[in-house]
Amino acid sequence: MTLVAVSTVSPTGVFSIASESIDAFVEDTAGGQIGIYLREQEQVLHYGGSMAALVALFAEPGPTFVTLTAVGGLAARVVPAAIDAVENVAALVTRLTFSSGRTLDIAQAYAAVITALGLGRSYGDLVSVGGWSEALAADQSANQIARSTAVVSYVAPKRCALAAVSAMLTAAITGAGTSAVLQVFINGVVVPASATTLSFTQAGAETYLYKRFDLGGTPIEIAAGDRVDFRYTSTTITNTPTVVADMMLAVDATDTVTP
Repeated sequence: MTLVAVSTVSPTGVFSIASESIDAFVEDTAGGQIGIYLREQEQVLHYGGSMAALVALFAEPGPTFVTLTAVGGLAARVVPAAIDAVENVAALVTRLTFSSGRTLDIAQAYAAVITALGLGRSYGDLVSVGGWSEALAADQSANQIARSTAVVSYVAPKRCALAAVSAMLTAAITGAGTSAVLQVFINGVVVPASATTLSFTQAGAETYLYKRFDLGGTPIEIAAGDRVDFRYTSTTITNTPTVVADMMLAVDATDTVTP
């Protein structure tokens, strides 16, 4: 345990504080003071110096701080390890609950706070989304495949990540050297070609293809409200097999509902 001597203005005195007991430093609404949130304690100590000076006291060794903006425009330096829960309260209000039970409202979007704290995503339930089906035609360029009459896209109701894609043809394509290539588009923009391309070729005579994606590294993320669809590009194929395409999405368990 490392103890740091801190002179406080409220209550007045010198306190020896363990670095491991710090939850957060937050500007006091009165200005000119920094509130010291202590783990497992109701009391808040108030430091009369600057935020930089207070952080420097605990620098070697000390907790890892993340800089956030609390509601009211107050500067906050929080310790991610001290946070028990992160709640999406409103569009620009994210509530942190510390191990002490004390809460702190951050005036930043939930996703931005999660990223800043290094908490990342937590992908859970897998959802299969399908219904894309259409007869292939020759010489098409990024042609959207229909899901139903006049509807081509799936609108994601929650944040998720692309876990897998698959497609099947009723027959292998024909025409020497020809191909039909399927890709996933998000909001009209193609997902990096090498990632989601399913290439059907006359030479390979493929009738089904699939790809799976890593959710742990840099996942292909889809935000709530994003429109996702399949499109295909073909050369001069000589038949018109029907393609059926599906995708599997992993729902982000940290995406809570905004009131």
